[in-house]
Amino acid sequence: AERQAALFDLYNQAAAAGGRFLVAGDRAPRELGLREDLRTRLAAGLAFELHPLSDDEKAAALAADAAARGLRVDEAAIAYLLTHVARDMATLAAVLDALDRASLERQRALTLPFVRETLAAITAKAQRPERSAKE
Repeated sequence: AERQAALFDLYNQAAAAGGRFLVAGDRAPRELGLREDLRTRLAAGLAFELHPLSDDEKAAALAADAAARGLRVDEAAIAYLLTHVARDMATLAAVLDALDRASLERQRALTLPFVRETLAAITAKAQRPERSAKE
């Protein structure tokens, strides 16, 4: 009850200051077991139900991100990424960033052979032990 009162006050302070309030939960605000005044405040805002992306949706998101960067990526290269890289979107986006930089440096398209080669180089570099400044 004490924490709910504090959250209610924080919500009201944010609203009074023109701020924004973001909350996350495992169900819709109306379904939360909260005191009524807090539940209605939270339910008054936008609520989104998020689901993990399917592999097809991840592939489409990677292709769209690449296109927004002006990159063309082979479908085979995207399929390769989805089977050889951690499949969370943060990792996939970071790998696309690295591939983008590598393609700019080497003036190469993101073909399957280039993606394989670049990922192998990234993996090898990550597995090398750091050398001290004295070496």
